[in-house]
Amino acid sequence: MGAAFKYANALKSEELTAVFIPYSSHVTKNVVKLVNGDYIATIRMQGAAHESADVQDINSWHDQLNGFMRNIASPNTAVWSHVVRREYGEFPGGEYQPGFCHDFNEKYRKHMAREKMLVNELYLTVVYRPQPVKAFKFLDIFSSKAPKELQQRQTEELEAVEDLIGVALASLDRYEPELIGCYEHKGKMFSEILEFLAFLVDGEWRRFPLPRTEIRKILATSRPFFGKGGLMSLKGPTSTQFCAAVTIQEYPSITCPGILNELLGMPFEFVLTQSFSFISKPVAVGRMKRQQARMVNSGDVAGSQIDEIDDALDDLTSNRFVMGVHHFSMMIRAHDQKALNEHISDTGAVMSDSGMKWTREDAGIAGAFWAQLPGNFEYRVRVGDITSRNFAGFSSFHNFPIGRIRNNQWGDAVTMFKTTSGTPFYFNFHKGEEGADAKKAAKLDTNHKDLANTVVIGKSGMGKTVLEMMLLAQTQKFEQPQFGKKLSCVLFDKDLGAAIGVRAMGGRYYPLKNGVPSGFNPFQMEPTTNNLTFLEKLIKQLVKHESLPLTPRQEREISEAIAGVMGAAKQKRRIGALLEFLDSTDENGLHPRLERWCRGGTLGWLFDNAVDTLSLDNCTIVGFDVTEFLDNDATRTPTIMYLFHRIESLIDGRRIPIFLDEFWKLLNDPAFEDLAQNKLVTIRKQDGFLVMFTQSPKQVLKSPIAYAIIGQTATKIFLPNPEADYDDYVNGFKLTEREFEIVKSLGEKSRQFLIKQGQNSVVAELNLRGFDDELAVLSGNTATSLLAEKLVAELGDDPAVWLPEFHRIRKGAIA
Repeated sequence: MGAAFKYANALKSEELTAVFIPYSSHVTKNVVKLVNGDYIATIRMQGAAHESADVQDINSWHDQLNGFMRNIASPNTAVWSHVVRREYGEFPGGEYQPGFCHDFNEKYRKHMAREKMLVNELYLTVVYRPQPVKAFKFLDIFSSKAPKELQQRQTEELEAVEDLIGVALASLDRYEPELIGCYEHKGKMFSEILEFLAFLVDGEWRRFPLPRTEIRKILATSRPFFGKGGLMSLKGPTSTQFCAAVTIQEYPSITCPGILNELLGMPFEFVLTQSFSFISKPVAVGRMKRQQARMVNSGDVAGSQIDEIDDALDDLTSNRFVMGVHHFSMMIRAHDQKALNEHISDTGAVMSDSGMKWTREDAGIAGAFWAQLPGNFEYRVRVGDITSRNFAGFSSFHNFPIGRIRNNQWGDAVTMFKTTSGTPFYFNFHKGEEGADAKKAAKLDTNHKDLANTVVIGKSGMGKTVLEMMLLAQTQKFEQPQFGKKLSCVLFDKDLGAAIGVRAMGGRYYPLKNGVPSGFNPFQMEPTTNNLTFLEKLIKQLVKHESLPLTPRQEREISEAIAGVMGAAKQKRRIGALLEFLDSTDENGLHPRLERWCRGGTLGWLFDNAVDTLSLDNCTIVGFDVTEFLDNDATRTPTIMYLFHRIESLIDGRRIPIFLDEFWKLLNDPAFEDLAQNKLVTIRKQDGFLVMFTQSPKQVLKSPIAYAIIGQTATKIFLPNPEADYDDYVNGFKLTEREFEIVKSLGEKSRQFLIKQGQNSVVAELNLRGFDDELAVLSGNTATSLLAEKLVAELGDDPAVWLPEFHRIRKGAIA
């Protein structure tokens, strides 16, 4: 069908574009009024991750979308949906101190800038038509209503619009909807809705100040020129784009959810526009019966086709779907005509494979272009009657997740990855609340903190350490003293894998070794009530004996002894001083039990040191190698108790990420298990989070606190595992079957991984080709770690001094 192109002559004479733009003014923050009295509001959505979803989930989303359309069905209502596919690769912002993290960030940013990436931005615009019939609108201009009455009518109409918006936001919650509107920037008001509408006619994004004049007069800055053969050009202030419109000439016999999903991965820019204006049930029934009669009279159709209309009539009258007038156009853009023709051919192949007969618009291209604007009903080309279920298949709101680049808990995204679908993914540990009510509550709570606990699962050799240290390096930008935000990262390492990286980033690294003085002296902490209480717990742990539980008298002795030692001068305070306050004649008493933890005893190296060298403050990273003490049953629990008590003392409003390598081994300790279960819940309120690394999901699932770990993690990262166990991943970690298959099928050397946050997941990659020096720092082995330790001992802690020498010697050894 052709468009009712009422301004054809104006186009020929290159009249002002305002003639074809229907918008009048912003009447509320989120609602724009059209010249004819209609209203629009636009919702931007992240979409649902279809690639990793199971078939039953996709079908469920489809049913819910159909239900949404049924709920808003009215002659007064219509919807426009848009998929805007465009190049986008902005890198997350952030400032780093000079050194390794700064240099790595700059190199990685330039590396990612060389990658061509595109994103799909999804929009749904609801159109409210107080008087959808044109005749009534025409008669209304002769009315002589008083201003007060007109104001009252507009108020009532806006209430209807707000109700419509509320239903849409609630129904589309799965797609992470956001109602766009006015916002403030540098003291001035701008409009996201107008920025979106301007992009549709200009092909370029720009900030759009809230106008004082009629919107249609200033919306467009580019001039469209419509040529022969369906070729169009958009001439803007700085560039010219060539465009063509692809439309549906004949609909497929059947539709399915995501019938056009293959278009979402096309390697070029486009705007896919669809609209759906509802038809009343009596009118829809009449049209279907007339179509059926024509088919019967023609005598050349199969009986099954007649039966299909009978079934459709039954579904319509039973409210299983509603009917509407649909239009579809895909405006493809390119910088030259050759590329444009190639893009059209690729698009046509996808549409043909989906069972559609398509065409490149020629005479109707102007109509297709102006019909991109929501509410421009008269310009729609090739309209056809379809069901709401059909529309839910054509406009499924499926997408590839891209994360959130800014406005996260700590600001801009931690970092950026490229996905297997060619889109950027902006990674954050934090995950916002899901569900409209939860989001609203979080917005109202000024003390709300998003959950950010993260678990990373991957076998040895899959790149787990590189990923861990890269994320640690990128996190350093969140040290922002200028905003009153300090950062303290704590890392529990195994096999010295992070030793070089921690030192290169300017951090402190403590290689805890059995029998070697640790530098720990708990009694040199300040004698606060909290510290004294902890010291009692620590000493009770040290003298614990399964067959000889402490008596009340012995507990008093411990308290009195601690008070005595802590009352002395700091340089005299140490665990060995407790012996002076304990009875040495009691063979089963506290004195002999504590002796082994004192200087000269078998375990005196752990806590009985003259000076406490453990310093967690005034440094953004502190690392501990826990390889040896993890397997030492005697020292593991008290060491964990002391380290986490010191970590707890850092909590003063600063940001505290805690990275835990081989997390499952720490879970074997009852003391850590209790600490972890508590921290998983409470650390978010302290502006911190746990990042837990393990080789196998089974190692976590067998823990008594597995339920807490899974339920209290916002982000889950799964590295390739060809031997993945279905029960562990699907029943244990709640992956979909499709996500499980992805984890199994990823190449072991692909450096790809599946990131799952909430209901969405994406496959990303960390490609660090050309980062040889950086990789030697991010992931060390025993030889290189010992080399770095030796150089630090000889040259000092400053990475600017020892790191160049490290690379020189390392490369010489390789050569």
